[in-house]
Amino acid sequence: MQDTAVLMKKQLLWTRITAALLLLILVILVVGLILFNSFLKQASALVDQVNDLIVQIESVAGKLDTTAGQLADVDWESVGKNLQTISEDLSSVDWELLTDNISNMAVKAEESLRVAQKAIEDLDITTLNEAITELRDVIRPLANLVNRFS
Repeated sequence: MQDTAVLMKKQLLWTRITAALLLLILVILVVGLILFNSFLKQASALVDQVNDLIVQIESVAGKLDTTAGQLADVDWESVGKNLQTISEDLSSVDWELLTDNISNMAVKAEESLRVAQKAIEDLDITTLNEAITELRDVIRPLANLVNRFS
């Protein structure tokens, strides 16, 4: 009987160890499934981001193709000739003479403004008003006469 009790105690110990190991495996499996689920969510988000990036890259590639086509259609030889002509025209300009002419025009404009300002300052407003009043007094009877015949 003692042998049976010892064997049963050993069997109980091994049953407990087996149950504990199974419980540990179950916990590890649940934690693993939770971590795997989290990984799948992150992987799904990463795949979505990669898809968005691919769409953006395709859009940029399409625009680059369009731009490349437009650049291919440009008559670069004509552009070069036009730039050369412009460069030659600019180099043939007498810049010193041009700046001298502009300076002379500015000086003449300034002198004209001074003369105009002096004429305005010298204008006798009182005499001008009197002359306008006298002219009106002379023209009014003439206007009345013309209106009678009209």
